Amino acid sequence: MYDIGIIGAGVAGSYLAYLLKNKKNNIKDKKIIVFEKSPKIKLKDSGIVSTAIEKFFDKKTIKKLIDKKIRTAEIVSPSRKIIKIKTKKPFVYVLKRKKFAKFLRSKIKIKYETVEEVKIYDNFSLVKTDKDKYFIKVLVGADGANSITRKAITNKKPKMYFGIFTKSLKNKEKKIFLNKLYSPDFIAWSIFGEYGLVTGFSPKKNYSYFLAEQNVKPKKIYAGLIPTGLIKTRRNNCILIGDAACQVKPITGGGIIYSLTAAAIAHKVILSCFALGDFSGLKNYEREWHKKLKKEIRAGLLVRKVYRQMSNNEIDDFFDEFGPDIEQAAPVIENNYDNLSKLIWKMPKLKLIKFILKHWRKII
Repeated sequence: MYDIGIIGAGVAGSYLAYLLKNKKNNIKDKKIIVFEKSPKIKLKDSGIVSTAIEKFFDKKTIKKLIDKKIRTAEIVSPSRKIIKIKTKKPFVYVLKRKKFAKFLRSKIKIKYETVEEVKIYDNFSLVKTDKDKYFIKVLVGADGANSITRKAITNKKPKMYFGIFTKSLKNKEKKIFLNKLYSPDFIAWSIFGEYGLVTGFSPKKNYSYFLAEQNVKPKKIYAGLIPTGLIKTRRNNCILIGDAACQVKPITGGGIIYSLTAAAIAHKVILSCFALGDFSGLKNYEREWHKKLKKEIRAGLLVRKVYRQMSNNEIDDFFDEFGPDIEQAAPVIENNYDNLSKLIWKMPKLKLIKFILKHWRKII
């Protein structure tokens, strides 16, 4: 019997366990267990994050984990039109991704067992692994895109996409591509020698074409599933965080900051529940993370829906119409890379409305 169980030692699960094990917490006597199927760390994302990561770790740690800082970039249209993004301070960091994962795991104790089944009851959950059975008072599913815990909470299946990237050439290029031939739904990128894209249709075909266009021959390709949408994230004494909860940016597929944010919220709610001895308070977790992230996720889903309907010619038209406006408004992303809708609201409203009306059939 354990008081708190966390399935998954990725970003969300590891960070939550790290917070819960803090000596300042008033749950020193509580038994906590973290499940992870393998000590091997697999790279599933590129480690591109906003500067908001500074809110979660001290300056010394951040300095050790950051590989690159970005304050300029180019957005490239299908016909190679360019929108230049420039900010005074960095708006994005590139993490030493494997080192970041090792750092998080080094702060906690992990039981390396494969979770095979989760059953949720009124006041506890039963977790069956390949080695044993565990009864857990408060269970947290941080078990990624194919979450077993999520299946025990809701029947709703999120839409799955593929994130694919490779580390190839060492160059200083920082480009984001909006091109339907690379990815019908999402972006592609070339950032400091990393070439990647997110797609939901023919990942191998799309990626092969993108790499050929960039004249890149990859030695090793990394890939992972990206779940998107809004789903139920709590049932009785069980909650979901991170990719398991679809806490992912719908436009870029990034989820590190959203995972850290949700883990911090879960930490406070779980502490409160144990302090009060009332676990119905776990409902506050879903309410609080919705306050922080739901609005931006919905905005991202809408933008992606519109983008999905646009042709490459219409993307080029958009660059002609709004390129100068975006370049002028770009400094707003310096502190809002996780809230890209703020960049949209900085654009001229009348011009934006006219563009939407012109393409309204596509948008609807």
